[in-house]
Amino acid sequence: TVKAAEEQSNTWSAAKSMLSRKEISLAVFISLAISSTLDLLVIFLPLLGKERAIDPAIIGLIISLRAVGSMGSRLILGVVTKYIKDRTLLLATTLISMLACVGMVYTSAAWILGLLVFVTGFASGFGQPLTMSLISLRTRPDERALAVSARLTGNRLGQFLLPVGAGLLANGAGVGAVF
Repeated sequence: TVKAAEEQSNTWSAAKSMLSRKEISLAVFISLAISSTLDLLVIFLPLLGKERAIDPAIIGLIISLRAVGSMGSRLILGVVTKYIKDRTLLLATTLISMLACVGMVYTSAAWILGLLVFVTGFASGFGQPLTMSLISLRTRPDERALAVSARLTGNRLGQFLLPVGAGLLANGAGVGAVF
């Protein structure tokens, strides 16, 4: 029990030390944000469609455009990273995804909503592989498993907390406020 307690406290201090590094905490946070955003799209897009009188079949098609965009970006990820640094690409695509989500609030046209969802999927499709790469490249081999675990824990925490918060926000301010 003494050895286990020692290892636990060492793991905790190692995690705190690792997460205090800017690039690691940024990668964990962006991974959490991307994962949660994609979940929120799937959860709240049908409600937004209902609120905007868009046919449910069209909303289903629009949701599938997110997946197509995400797959498309991952197909070209290797080529793109030859020309754009990982960190720059990660920040740029996260910003693009965020702006596309904000744009969803201001449209009731199904084709524009579909385009914005596609852009969100395409831009965010870069995020998960890039955050994993960033964490792998910026950690020592002996702390890599801990860093990947922290990233995954962040994703799960975001997938739990953000939908709850978004539901409360949608209840008070309307579905559009979630985006």
